[in-house]
Formats: sequence, C-alpha cells, structure tokens
Amino acid sequence: MWESGDEFEQSFGFTGSVQEFVVPDGVSSLTIQTIGAQGGGSNSCVGGDNGPQDDGGLGGYARGKLAVEAGDIVYIYVGGKGAIGTDEAEDGGWNGGGDGGNWGGGGGGATDVRLTADDLNSRVVVAGGGGGGNTGCPEHGAGGNGGGLDGEAGDNAGGNYNPGGGGSQGFGGEAGTNGAAGDFGVGANPPGSVYHFAGGGGGWYGGGSAYAAGAGGGSSYIGGVVEGVTDPGKGSGDGSVTITWNIDTPPCSKNALKLDGASCLTADVFKQSLSEMTVELWVRIDNASPDFPKVQYTLLENIMGQDKDYGFELSVPTFGVSKDVLTWKEVTSVVDGIGSSTAQQFAGTPLMSEGVWTHIAVVRTWSDAGASLCPYINGKKYDCQTQDSFPEYTGNSETLQIGCDDLGGGNFGLEGLMDELRISSVARYQADFDPAQTFVKDDETVTLFHFDKEEFANKINDADPVAITGTPVLGTPADAIACPEDD
Repeated sequence: MWESGDEFEQSFGFTGSVQEFVVPDGVSSLTIQTIGAQGGGSNSCVGGDNGPQDDGGLGGYARGKLAVEAGDIVYIYVGGKGAIGTDEAEDGGWNGGGDGGNWGGGGGGATDVRLTADDLNSRVVVAGGGGGGNTGCPEHGAGGNGGGLDGEAGDNAGGNYNPGGGGSQGFGGEAGTNGAAGDFGVGANPPGSVYHFAGGGGGWYGGGSAYAAGAGGGSSYIGGVVEGVTDPGKGSGDGSVTITWNIDTPPCSKNALKLDGASCLTADVFKQSLSEMTVELWVRIDNASPDFPKVQYTLLENIMGQDKDYGFELSVPTFGVSKDVLTWKEVTSVVDGIGSSTAQQFAGTPLMSEGVWTHIAVVRTWSDAGASLCPYINGKKYDCQTQDSFPEYTGNSETLQIGCDDLGGGNFGLEGLMDELRISSVARYQADFDPAQTFVKDDETVTLFHFDKEEFANKINDADPVAITGTPVLGTPADAIACPEDD
C-alpha cells in the first residue's frame, strides 16, 4: 500500500523491445538512472592465438530527474550488448549499436528513456553504448567506452589503423580507417565489406566504425532532465534502467461534488467480486430534514432495478426512529429476478449533523460465518456487526450511483457535498485512524474520485464513463477538508 513520503524503485533489464512505465498518482518527479550496453568483444582469425576477448567498450552512465504528472507514460529502451566478432558479420546491440564484421564486435546499444515511443527526438536521458572491439590475427584494439557527454574513441593497439571516434552532443563519431561516421541515435556499420570491422556504439550520437581497430562509443545525453550527471565506461553486458520516485504529500482537495437532491453521477467503475472491501468518503449534509417523501439520503448504491441484482447501498435515513443513522444495505438473494435485501443500521455511531463535514468508512470482510461490517466515523471505530446472510461480495453489471439511488428523479438524492470517494479491495482500517484529506491511488484502489476537475474526470478509471443526472456542480469544501494554511 503506498503512503505519502514512501520511496519506490523499479528496474528494467534488457528485453529487446520497448517497455513502459506509467507514473502513479501522487508523483511529480522521477529519478532516472540509465546504463548503456557494452560493445561486442572480438575473436582471433582462424589459426590465430588471440582467442575470444571481451574488449568491447563499456556502456556509459546518465542520470537525472524528470518532472511528470500522474498517468504520464515514459518509454524505456534498454540497450543490448553487441555480438562478439567471429568469422562472420555480427549484429550490433539492440537500440542503435552498429554491426560488426569478421573478427570485430558489434557496437553496444544505447539505453534511453523517451516521452514518445519510436521517436529519437523525444529522448530525455541517454546512456551511450560501447564500441565494438577488434582482433583478427594480430591484436587490433578495444572499443571505446560509451559517454560521458562525449563517447570515447576506440583503440588501435599501436597499429597503423585509425580507430572510430566517439559520438558527441552534436555529431556522430568520426569514421576510423575505411569506416563510417556515427549518426543521430545510431552507431556506424561497416560501409561496405564487413571484413575486419568493428561497429560503433549507439547513443545520443553514435560512435564511428573502424577497420582493423576498435570502434567509438556513443555519447550520453541529459538535456531533457534536471540535475543531470554522466559518467563514461560504467556498464558491462546489457544495459539497464532504474526509476525511483516518492509519493508526494497529496495536494489537498480544492473542490467537492455539490448535489441538490435531484442530481447525481453514475459511473461504471465497480464490478469486482471482493472478499474484502473498504468504502470511504467525505460527506456534508446541508439539509438534514427534507420534505417527505424523501425518507433517506443515498450516498452510494449499485443495487439496480429494485433489488434485482446483488449489490450494496450506503445511506442516511432522514425520517423515522433511525433518523440520521448510517445504514448499509445489501441484496442477500435473487430468485427469478426477485431479490431479498437486509439493512444493517450502525446504531452506535454518532448521528450525521447538518452542515458538518464527516468522514465515513465501512470495512467489509467475509468468511464462512458471514460478512463483518465495521463502521468508522471521522476515523473512530465503532461496533462491528456480523450478518450471516451476507454472501461474499459479488460484483454486478450495474453502474455505481454517486449521491443518489436508482429511483427516477433523484427522490433519495443527497442535498449537500461529497468529496474524496474511494473504494478499495482490502480492509484498510482495523483500528482508529486520522482520516486523510485526500487519497492517493495504490494497488488496492478500485476507484477513486477527487471531484476537483470540471466534469469530474479526475478518476483513476479514465476509460469508464460518467453519466451526469441533473446539475451537480463543483462546490468549495468546508474547513474540515480544505487546504491547510501555509505556515
């Protein structure tokens, strides 16, 4: 369960395809660490005595912070190590590594994070890949390391052939002897014959390829992040990405859902079958004694068609001996389309008061003995009730009514304000607690409404429709859940 201030980390290894990270609720900044892939090693020519060598340049390192909003998607490209040189042409590493040739290794792929898939221009941070090594019969030199802001040139082992150059912030690495220059996002391949070539490392700009010498490493990039840091030659093998983030203190609620008794929202956001659930919300009743026939205020309901399907209802009676007592109702059986229901009134809880913001939570758990219902008012736990006739909660095909019931015209609709509605798939509370002013989405959140944006679109289930009945509007919450004043 995510809480404010907690730190989280997710790592991404090499897969050979794009990966995605969706920014959680309550997160405004990601720290992204990237390591580029190593260039491929080289091998001796037939009959030579140099043997396989792991002499590809090491991948570079780049880190920085990226400003984000909840729901943003960043695209992860983890570079692959270049293939070792043999007596055949060899592939460069995935994500921009240049191909190698006979006896020379392929360049290592860059590792980067993008805001748009398949768009090199949207990269915000890049760690360059290492250049391929080169052997043959004599030793011909190691590949250059991935950057740093500049990739490093390859080595020629004291021979007469020029190695490939490293990529920079504005240009690909220079071509080595008979090789090709790197380019934006890619290390250079052999320009023609593959004999004795090493491929350049991928990067912001890729490294140059070279004949009979090591290829250049790709450059790293931190132009799309803040507090950026680069370091050359840090990664062996495939690349990697690590993302860390904190759950910020949630922004306090600026608005609430204002209901006039003849308006409500309906939303397709709650169809799960659950053995545990927590329903909670902030409520302010602005007319505690409405005119008859309004005999209750329905806060939430997904029992449709007058008890013809399983579901629950949370309400507050406005008439009778149980006036202003929190009530939970469930359909307990349905036979031939006719349902039977049972209502559980929480007589021990304090009465709802007009014009006062109240946090309400009901924790429902189920076992073979039936359902246990534990009410919490303003964070204080009151006597739990057991209903042996309540089954394990079974989701249905109906919409969730928010602030009304299914009777046409909003006969039981709430007159007042509602805010921070959350339904969870766990029993969140077991003892007294301090109710949060705003909630943050976590893995156990089934649905969450903040009611802060126009047309109430700031729910976590953005694909689920919200139907508006009547004229609910955004109102200003009372001091109980208003933003605290700055110190």
